Amino acid sequence: MTKPNETDHAGPASFSTDGLGGWCGRCGKRMGGVHTCTPNPVIASLREELRAADDLRERMVDILRRTAVALKGTEAPLHSHGWHDLPEVAEQMAANSQRLRQVMFDAWEDTDWLLIANEVHDMKTPNSNSAPPTVG
Repeated sequence: MTKPNETDHAGPASFSTDGLGGWCGRCGKRMGGVHTCTPNPVIASLREELRAADDLRERMVDILRRTAVALKGTEAPLHSHGWHDLPEVAEQMAANSQRLRQVMFDAWEDTDWLLIANEVHDMKTPNSNSAPPTVG
């Protein structure tokens, strides 16, 4: 009969190459068959740390996957983008965006808005020397 917080279990919790049985995953003792153990708090703590690390890793993998798709486009079926070049791809996209902003700003600055405003005004104002614009 087991006491509270003790567990009976059989079989190795992990493998052993010496043929004498494995190690219990709960108490850390060598197993040779059925034994009763009290869970080791250190092992329980390490298992919880491992679970937390796995959760963090999965979140980071998801972020990297989504970032790669956002930067590189939709993945081909049964393929995934590599992550090794994501910083360079992001840097290139930022540089392209900056160049585009500069080109647009330069075009805006080079535009003769007064001339355009006068032309629009002239189109709206009936002129006796020219026929009205036709649509069609």
